[in-house]
Amino acid sequence: MYRPDSDNRIMYRLLQALFAVYCLAQVARMSSADNVNSSEFDKCDKVIPQSSIKMSKVTGRWYVIETIHHKLINDQRRSLYPRVTLLELLWCPYIDLSYANKHTLEDLKLLWEEEKGNIEYRFKINDMDSPGTWISSGAQNGSLVDEGYKQFAGTVFVRKAVNDHMWLQFCSPNTYLYSVVLSRQKWLDPKVVTSIIKLMDIQNLPIMLRTQTCKSSSSTARATIWLTVAVTVLCFRLSDLTYKTY
Repeated sequence: MYRPDSDNRIMYRLLQALFAVYCLAQVARMSSADNVNSSEFDKCDKVIPQSSIKMSKVTGRWYVIETIHHKLINDQRRSLYPRVTLLELLWCPYIDLSYANKHTLEDLKLLWEEEKGNIEYRFKINDMDSPGTWISSGAQNGSLVDEGYKQFAGTVFVRKAVNDHMWLQFCSPNTYLYSVVLSRQKWLDPKVVTSIIKLMDIQNLPIMLRTQTCKSSSSTARATIWLTVAVTVLCFRLSDLTYKTY
């Protein structure tokens, strides 16, 4: 049986000590991530919306491409999900964003529709010079609201809004903190989502759980694009052969 000499014993103990320090550092890093959630973002005062937004470009139907949780609530903490889990779902939720009152642009209605049912949110824009900040107004309604539902009372920030995609961040003090990436179509270029994730990382916004939806739609879209390219190439080749024949 191998018996380490004194020098090897010292090296062995040193490696044990280094490993212990590494483990403690990892625990501290994971704890600090939770502290970032609670200390920096719990009051929602560090979230900055997009400065220039045209509400006419924001209203209408948007498909939910990904939901990103920056903070896990109690039910999620008790789950078996490891840190930064990525879930992929086939169904494709969508939202319809409209004005709640045709006589004013300050009141918004957001209807969330998914396979299990729907939920309606009401928001108010207090400053039309900064329309990217929506304050929750009243309780939510819909078939998804049951006795165990925790009402969202907080602010939605429009972090990014362009023609084909939008990033909304929901923040409720000491409770909810999550982002929703939306698209006008049932799919979105993965590079766009990656760029948003990079922005979150730059802003030290923790990512605890990612849920990607509309996966079947994105696969179909990619297949359609490849089929279109293949058919186009085939048509060019056939036309070229026909031209050479004559």
